[in-house]
Amino acid sequence: MSSSSGFPPQNEPLAILSALLGGGRYGLKIRLPHALVMTALFRRELSAKEKIRSIVKLTMEHARNLAAFATIYKTVLAALKWATKYDSSNPRIDCGNEGMLQTVGRQIVRIIVGSLQQRSQLPSPVHSPGLPEHP
Repeated sequence: MSSSSGFPPQNEPLAILSALLGGGRYGLKIRLPHALVMTALFRRELSAKEKIRSIVKLTMEHARNLAAFATIYKTVLAALKWATKYDSSNPRIDCGNEGMLQTVGRQIVRIIVGSLQQRSQLPSPVHSPGLPEHP
């Protein structure tokens, strides 16, 4: 079983590190030109030093967020790969006729559906005159 990043299964930590670095690099590559243009167009009231500080802050924040997302994604993927080794083949895990991943998946779906049902039971906002009731 090989990882989607091309690393063998025993190198999942290397794949996670690669995702961290790649996510940060890609976030920097994408956000820097965008921050430059947007700051130049819409932040004319700032001094040159403040513009540079704003560009660096926005770029680093985006790179950090993308690196964190990629790292979390690869970590969850590695955990799921590890867990599939025990799916329906480990007698110590008692999940009935289902495998462990199916049981966990069903629980996640129940949590999501339950939270959506709770949101739908919230009182509806007060109707404003002039606006349609059901958009």
